[in-house]
Amino acid sequence: MFKCSFIFLLFLWVQSQSEKIEPFLLRSIDKSGSHRELVTQFTIPTELLPDVIEGGDIQCFLLFTETVPSGAYIDSDQINSLKNYGGPDVLLNTVIDVEKAEFESTQFEGRIFTNLSYDGDNWTSSYILPIHLRYHSLSDQDYTTVTFNNPEVSVRCLNQKIGMPHYGYHGNTVKQTSEVCGSNSKILCDWIVIQYKTVSL
Repeated sequence: MFKCSFIFLLFLWVQSQSEKIEPFLLRSIDKSGSHRELVTQFTIPTELLPDVIEGGDIQCFLLFTETVPSGAYIDSDQINSLKNYGGPDVLLNTVIDVEKAEFESTQFEGRIFTNLSYDGDNWTSSYILPIHLRYHSLSDQDYTTVTFNNPEVSVRCLNQKIGMPHYGYHGNTVKQTSEVCGSNSKILCDWIVIQYKTVSL
């Protein structure tokens, strides 16, 4: 039986007292076989969003830009069906042909929009993304590798009382970019691409 393994580019960080406070990403792959789930959890320390309080006027959102390699795909019909039951809010940048083999396919991007929740110590967000393996060309090896890199993560905050953007993120940033405000929106919003660390258990 042909088998496929996954590789994440994960780095283990040991936090010292002198280390700067940073958001962090935790990733895992659940299930087995050709149908998997990419589980992503993201945490922002409250110190980096000092103006945001639970139930307050300022609300923040995250945008994860995932690059899906040619050896895997996302089923857009499945995503749309799951969204109606609380599944991830995903915008794909291309039409996905689920029948194509790996050697006929190219990588593509998916944008996942999430809200932040307060857990008492941090602001957190998570999503479960169903992914599927494509057929690969015949090989003498028993395994092949499909590599998922870490996503680009962006934040935007909105003062809902006055309907204006709020630029109150206090962590390290990479750049500012304009992307749609949500998967069903045609309006562009200012998103701040942020730096973060990746942790493993």
